[in-house]
Order: sequence, then structure tokens, then C-alpha cells
Amino acid sequence: MYHLALDVLDQVEDKQGFDYLVCRARVSQMSCDFKEALTSYEHLIDTDPKWLTGYIESAHCYYHQKTFDKALSLYLKAIRIANLTG
Repeated sequence: MYHLALDVLDQVEDKQGFDYLVCRARVSQMSCDFKEALTSYEHLIDTDPKWLTGYIESAHCYYHQKTFDKALSLYLKAIRIANLTG
């Protein structure tokens, strides 16, 4: 299934677009390549520091890696951002 998603993503022309990079990160996450997913999410968060989903998905990755302190920190940051941005 993930190979099919990668095949579809290979058809995208703008491989630097935000939405494309989000899809790549999610495919990495779904295939349990959490290190790759986290690298992608960190880049996307640097691009848009108010992107709430990035913090939540990064926290999920850390949770699955059993890095609970980092996961909790990112979940709390997501809550703060959600409260600040409405």
C-alpha cells in the first residue's frame, strides 16, 4: 500500500510544495519510518511554526518510538498553539 502511495507521489511535479511534503511525511509515518517522518515534520514546522498538525503528528511519532517526554512536550506545545490561534 505504501509503495502505491509513493508511486502516486512520484507523479507530483512540485516536490517542494508544502502539501507534497506533508504527504511524504505521512507516508513515512504510516510505514513506521518515524525518523524520516520526524525530519520531514521538523522541516515543515520550521516553514510554518503555527502548523498545529505538525506538532501533533511529530508527537505521535515520538510516542511510537517510546520517547514519551518528547511526545508529551510536543502535545503540550500543540495545545498552546491551538489556544493562541483559536
